[in-house]
Amino acid sequence: MSPPSEGTDVKGMDVMSNRPRRVLLAAAVLAVVAVGTYPASAANLDISICDPNAGVHFTADVNNSYFPLPTSPAPGQWILTGVDKGVPTSVRITVGGTAPFYGGRVKTRQVEEFEWQDTNNNGVVDPGEPVTEDSLNWFAQTTNGTNRGTVCYFGEVVNGDPSAAAGSWRADDPSGQNQPGIFMPAMPRTGQSFFQESAPGVAQDQAEIIGVGTVTVLGQPRSDVIRVREFNKAEKDKGYKLYAPGIGTVADDTLNLISFTP
Repeated sequence: MSPPSEGTDVKGMDVMSNRPRRVLLAAAVLAVVAVGTYPASAANLDISICDPNAGVHFTADVNNSYFPLPTSPAPGQWILTGVDKGVPTSVRITVGGTAPFYGGRVKTRQVEEFEWQDTNNNGVVDPGEPVTEDSLNWFAQTTNGTNRGTVCYFGEVVNGDPSAAAGSWRADDPSGQNQPGIFMPAMPRTGQSFFQESAPGVAQDQAEIIGVGTVTVLGQPRSDVIRVREFNKAEKDKGYKLYAPGIGTVADDTLNLISFTP
């Protein structure tokens, strides 16, 4: 599908989260990335793409164009701001160090997502502004197989509480029920759908790539931006994100990118 010919500002849209989705946008705004057809060959990616027990190998050096996690010369950082249910809100996403999973067989990249009530929406945590959520997330990228370059999601700890009651989960949980999810396909295409999380009863978000187009990001037109619908059937919950090649997350429902440090 060809991208729209004109750039569209992403102002008014929202990042990786198990919290309830933010207020959805009006249909006209959500249509900034046109919806295309869903080729059957691209749909329903098998979660085994990210299974270390199926012979899949990984690296913590994530360089997928739509979800890069740079560490040099400085850790990558994204700041998104907007209004969430009438409350000025900002999210700061920062790439960190590495962490082992599966007894050290998999080395993952840690990413912190820090959300707060940003009274003046300046993207800076000012004195007195309350924290909404502080979570640590872990990702790794596949290095072999036909889906080499897929970014896999290995778990999350919410507000320092590793319990399932807090919404935290690990792919290598001793119960053996959990699995790493597919966070970003190696070659994203309209119509692909996949489980981002696989922790029964705790975290089971799914995603579907529903469009591609051109939008304005940080004042510049960016082509081939993908629009992803995230949803959880059990919770009847959904949200929308935009990802730009070379940048990563540029919009997450009602929040949009104001700063990116590669």
